[in-house]
Amino acid sequence: MSITGQVIVQATAQNIFKFAMKDVGFSTFNDKLVGTEPLNWRNVITPATTPLTAMYKQHMESPVEFMLVKGEVSIVKISSEEPQWSVNFKKALVASLKIQLPAQGITSYWTVMEQGLEGKCENTYQVSELPEYLIHEYEQGMIKPELCQGKKYYQIMKARDITKCLERSIFLSSKTHAKCLLGNCDGINTKSSTTRYFGCGETIETIQLHGMINEGELQQNVLAFNTEPVVTGTKQILKLVATRPITTVIAAIVAPIALTDILYEFPKPMNSQIKSNEEQKEYYQLSTMDPSSQVFLPEGSLESISKTEIKAKIIEKLTTVATQLAEIEHFGKMEIPSQMKSLKTVISILTTADLKAVYKSIQSLTVSIDLKETMRTLLLDTVRMAGTSPCVMFLKEMIETEQLTATEALMPIATLAHNLKTPTVELIDQIFELIKSPVVTGNPILKAHAHLVFATIIRKACLT
Repeated sequence: MSITGQVIVQATAQNIFKFAMKDVGFSTFNDKLVGTEPLNWRNVITPATTPLTAMYKQHMESPVEFMLVKGEVSIVKISSEEPQWSVNFKKALVASLKIQLPAQGITSYWTVMEQGLEGKCENTYQVSELPEYLIHEYEQGMIKPELCQGKKYYQIMKARDITKCLERSIFLSSKTHAKCLLGNCDGINTKSSTTRYFGCGETIETIQLHGMINEGELQQNVLAFNTEPVVTGTKQILKLVATRPITTVIAAIVAPIALTDILYEFPKPMNSQIKSNEEQKEYYQLSTMDPSSQVFLPEGSLESISKTEIKAKIIEKLTTVATQLAEIEHFGKMEIPSQMKSLKTVISILTTADLKAVYKSIQSLTVSIDLKETMRTLLLDTVRMAGTSPCVMFLKEMIETEQLTATEALMPIATLAHNLKTPTVELIDQIFELIKSPVVTGNPILKAHAHLVFATIIRKACLT
């Protein structure tokens, strides 16, 4: 995907800036692209962009205000009506517009801890003077010579090291990263980010920036064995078009909220007042305290979902699948595994109380005993495979209250280490209580499997 547009930046007060995008266009593509040699993602030519639709245009052109003190962002004001993807896009743009200066004065080389989408990580700056004869050839259009009469030309290189961070908004897992944290950085970092700023000035202290190129690259093995790595690249280019006195002030922000950092923002509950990464971490930490209600959604919010409707559709789907299992003809066309996989995804957003309600509803259905038993088995198997904290708590209670036979209890216990999604401290404590329960300790087979599974969970959660 490529995005184009104009970025209008205004200085509204001392250290306070406001920007808004204009004439934003985008294009998507899924074809082999061409470009200059050497051919890689940095040099490909993307298709021409087209204007945004009204809804996306409103979000992208909504203004942003931020305060900078020596290149460090202290406050970012945005509209509370913007979705997460738009907020993160503009946070990335703010991060690209700024240079964080060293505490002891500007030199040709310095290192600082600087905020970005990934977290507060180490950034190394290097300033170098460019010869005038290369200006028209070197990254064409990055410097406007007419604004640099009698001045020196400079390039500022910024390299971001995400293996050295004080705080992170992402979880990074790779063998190379783990080795690098131990001081053995012999391989290529899985994620790299390099930014080049171009400008001119009489000295380093008086540089005026004219352009910026940021290149971020992520290398990862999608499969869990040695294969060719998949490379994802992101390139940002900003060029100075004109410098003018302010004649028209950028419009006011609608329903503004103030954020205190530019770290990546994850989906949060509706009407939430989370304004920083610290508050975001506290919110998610508190949500883990009660495993029976700990539900994580990839995006969106539970407040906008009708649980009653979802539970009714789950029972309807279980009835359909159970009926199909009793039929023999055209069994392959029913795509039962695909239906159960979709059902597992829906069940993963339910709390333990919701699962109990679904189970109780199945038990109270006026259908044949065989159909009801099949639906019950399908529900238990799907809950087991979902592996969320509420699902584990539901199965724990079913086992402890002996609503499951020893044979039925064996499968959830034996596969727990494989299916468990969020092994938090609180949930591991609950699993330990299950292992100590009389139902498990009184059955040699359940006890042996439970001890082995619990040891596996501890190893995977604490030592990996």
